[in-house]
Amino acid sequence: MQNRAIHRLSLLAAAAMITFSVRADVIVLTNGNEIQGEVIHENEKSLVVRFPGGTLRLPRKNISEVQRQSRTEYLVEEGKKQRRRGNFEQAVRTLETASEENPDSSVARQHLLKARESLAVFWRDIGRYRESRELFEELIRKHPNQRKFQQHLVVLEETLRDALKQEARATEEIASGEYERAISRLTQLYEHFPDRRYEISSKLSRALIGSADEFLQRKRYREASERYRSAIAIEPRILNSVKNRMVTSHLHVLSELARNGDFKSLETGATAALDVDPANETVRYFYGLSQEGLGRPRVAAKEYLAIARVRRPSKLEESVVELRKAVETTLRGERPEGRTVSVDTARLSRYEHIQTEHFDIRHCNRGIAREVAYVAERTYEEQFEQLGCATHLRGKIKIDVYATKEEYISESGMESWSVGAHQLTRKLGVLSEHRILCYEGQHDFFTEILPHEVAHGLFNHRLNYPDSVPLWANEGYAMYAEPAYVRKHYRRILKQELRRRYLIPMDQIVAIRNYPDDRVQLFYAQSFSVCSFLIDERDIGTYVRFVKAVSTHHDLENALKMHYRIAGVAALENRWIAWLEKQR
Repeated sequence: MQNRAIHRLSLLAAAAMITFSVRADVIVLTNGNEIQGEVIHENEKSLVVRFPGGTLRLPRKNISEVQRQSRTEYLVEEGKKQRRRGNFEQAVRTLETASEENPDSSVARQHLLKARESLAVFWRDIGRYRESRELFEELIRKHPNQRKFQQHLVVLEETLRDALKQEARATEEIASGEYERAISRLTQLYEHFPDRRYEISSKLSRALIGSADEFLQRKRYREASERYRSAIAIEPRILNSVKNRMVTSHLHVLSELARNGDFKSLETGATAALDVDPANETVRYFYGLSQEGLGRPRVAAKEYLAIARVRRPSKLEESVVELRKAVETTLRGERPEGRTVSVDTARLSRYEHIQTEHFDIRHCNRGIAREVAYVAERTYEEQFEQLGCATHLRGKIKIDVYATKEEYISESGMESWSVGAHQLTRKLGVLSEHRILCYEGQHDFFTEILPHEVAHGLFNHRLNYPDSVPLWANEGYAMYAEPAYVRKHYRRILKQELRRRYLIPMDQIVAIRNYPDDRVQLFYAQSFSVCSFLIDERDIGTYVRFVKAVSTHHDLENALKMHYRIAGVAALENRWIAWLEKQR
């Protein structure tokens, strides 16, 4: 683990190690500043210094003195400076080089040991406990007489034991119904112990759900819906287990907003409810009502028409009231959680097809197919408008909904972790088919996977189907189409990894051509976040033009300068991280 972490050093530091040959020099200027490098040419009037950033010619009149250093002296001084600045990984790498090149240097060995100690302490302090423990254990094996390393390890182990005690206490609090105490305790653990993120998130979401259930029983519907949203943002996989209760609390809030005529808040609340149950017809009715109240009769009428499933009137906008009444008649007498599109959930003995305006859906469950049809068409319409598409696809997007994950993996040839795929097929260089592949039974089938894959299709259409789209830019935009609770979940993970300096370097993100074997989730999260940053910097139109330029000319640096005035990948990383730190 130590070697893997150490090798993630910046290219600049690596360049510094190979630029200088047998010695390095310190040029002291008359203004007190110093330049470290190698004097490669000098005369009575000037001297030329080579350093990691290039070469520099300095007039003699500006130079106070030139201090000649050996290569080892230079590396040791550089490592000490890096350690003082808190660049512990760079310091270790620099001092390792000094020790390797000059094994007899006790000074290099001494400062390397200090740098490794500082690195292990630093990893402990930012929550990289596993790496910290492994490095401390290595230091103890190699230097058994250095008691301070054992003392550092004792502090680390005590920290971890205390965290486990706190976690166990929170588990007891959940069991006894002390949800607020458990939430407070587990939130702190979640933020500071990312190595146990998944174990803690499971308990934290349970505590949030328990609290939400209590609010729901006491008819405090706003607090209940907020707690449910927090729970699924911590652990999206629990959505199906709380969806009905969550939508029930939403619907009570929406009813109150509708009675009060607060149509803007009604739109916000209905949109949040559609994030978790996009095919729920009662929620869709409230969304239509919000649009009608906000003076968008055409949008409202289209929503009412889809719910009532009556003949389309010749004058859609003028028929909005009649269509609303038809929907109200349809929904009257239903349970509070509302009627959904699914009306037939029986498994068919063979696959069938249903056709919509833009999709050809192959399925073996009519109820699920109808929900797929509604969510796919809704996402298509939203993405078409958001991307500023001028033309529709020539052919329908094919959606294959497999009965099981095993069948999906077997037929699609995707990796075992895959939950959905979007494929483009070309014949003789011309696009011939869009196809989305997915399977039944996923907790996020309608909320995340289907919008994600439809967004892939429209995004590639808007780009005019280049031969290749950068993987990060393609996946980043598709995730941008996913619901708010998913985006919040990934932002939280990114904040953790930023704090413990464990993000994938930007030069690696933009160079990835195939999905990484490890850290797949972090790759998706960073891709989404960088995409969000670029859209926030300008707008979606600029992002489309930028990605199209990169896909066509394969010149990321120039595209960044042209569309965002960002001077290269390093500048992009700095700007993105500064933006990320401000996100909530």
